[in-house]
Amino acid sequence: MKKITTKNKNILIGSLIIILCSFFFALIQIKEEARQTNSEVLSTKKIEWGVKRNDDHKQPDLGSTNMKILNAYERNLYGE
Repeated sequence: MKKITTKNKNILIGSLIIILCSFFFALIQIKEEARQTNSEVLSTKKIEWGVKRNDDHKQPDLGSTNMKILNAYERNLYGE
Protein backbone atom coordinates (compact mmCIF):
# COMPACT_ATOMS: atom_id res chain seq x y z
CA MET A 1 0.00 0.00 0.00
CA LYS A 2 1.07 3.50 -0.73
CA LYS A 3 1.73 5.77 2.24
CA ILE A 4 -0.42 8.93 2.35
CA THR A 5 1.69 12.01 2.86
CA THR A 6 0.67 15.17 4.69
CA LYS A 7 0.36 17.03 1.38
CA ASN A 8 -1.96 14.36 0.00
CA LYS A 9 -4.04 14.42 3.22
CA ASN A 10 -4.47 18.19 2.93
CA ILE A 11 -5.54 17.90 -0.71
CA LEU A 12 -7.99 15.12 0.16
CA ILE A 13 -9.50 17.04 3.10
CA GLY A 14 -9.75 20.23 1.03
CA SER A 15 -11.46 18.37 -1.78
CA LEU A 16 -13.97 16.81 0.61
CA ILE A 17 -14.76 20.20 2.15
CA ILE A 18 -15.35 21.73 -1.29
CA ILE A 19 -17.60 18.83 -2.33
CA LEU A 20 -19.64 19.01 0.90
CA CYS A 21 -20.03 22.79 0.64
CA SER A 22 -21.14 22.50 -2.98
CA PHE A 23 -23.69 19.84 -2.04
CA PHE A 24 -24.99 21.98 0.85
CA PHE A 25 -25.42 25.09 -1.32
CA ALA A 26 -27.09 23.03 -4.05
CA LEU A 27 -29.66 21.79 -1.52
CA ILE A 28 -30.35 25.35 -0.39
CA GLN A 29 -30.84 26.45 -4.00
CA ILE A 30 -33.25 23.59 -4.69
CA LYS A 31 -35.36 24.53 -1.66
CA GLU A 32 -35.43 28.18 -2.77
CA GLU A 33 -36.65 27.23 -6.24
CA ALA A 34 -39.29 24.86 -4.87
CA ARG A 35 -41.28 27.68 -3.24
CA GLN A 36 -44.22 28.65 -5.38
CA THR A 37 -47.04 31.02 -4.69
CA ASN A 38 -50.42 31.42 -6.26
CA SER A 39 -50.93 35.09 -7.05
CA GLU A 40 -54.55 34.50 -8.03
CA VAL A 41 -55.46 34.05 -4.36
CA LEU A 42 -53.99 37.41 -3.36
CA SER A 43 -56.19 40.48 -3.33
CA THR A 44 -55.27 43.35 -5.60
CA LYS A 45 -57.53 45.78 -3.79
CA LYS A 46 -55.75 49.04 -3.08
CA ILE A 47 -55.65 49.90 0.61
CA GLU A 48 -54.50 53.35 1.57
CA TRP A 49 -53.29 53.98 5.08
CA GLY A 50 -53.76 57.36 6.63
CA VAL A 51 -54.02 58.81 10.07
CA LYS A 52 -56.64 61.33 11.13
CA ARG A 53 -55.21 62.98 14.22
CA ASN A 54 -57.31 63.40 17.36
CA ASP A 55 -57.06 66.20 19.90
CA ASP A 56 -58.07 63.96 22.83
CA HIS A 57 -55.02 61.61 22.67
CA LYS A 58 -56.99 58.52 21.60
CA GLN A 59 -56.10 56.08 18.82
CA PRO A 60 -56.44 57.89 15.48
CA ASP A 61 -59.36 57.11 13.17
CA LEU A 62 -58.18 54.68 10.48
CA GLY A 63 -61.49 54.01 8.78
CA SER A 64 -63.67 50.93 8.98
CA THR A 65 -61.83 48.85 6.33
CA ASN A 66 -58.43 49.33 7.91
CA MET A 67 -59.79 48.63 11.40
CA LYS A 68 -61.33 45.35 10.14
CA ILE A 69 -57.93 44.27 8.82
CA LEU A 70 -56.17 45.17 12.07
CA ASN A 71 -58.82 43.40 14.16
CA ALA A 72 -58.70 40.29 11.94
CA TYR A 73 -54.99 39.87 12.72
CA GLU A 74 -55.36 41.06 16.33
CA ARG A 75 -53.06 44.03 15.77
CA ASN A 76 -53.28 47.73 16.48
CA LEU A 77 -52.00 50.87 14.83
CA TYR A 78 -48.62 50.52 16.50
CA GLY A 79 -47.88 46.98 15.28
CA GLU A 80 -48.38 45.36 18.67
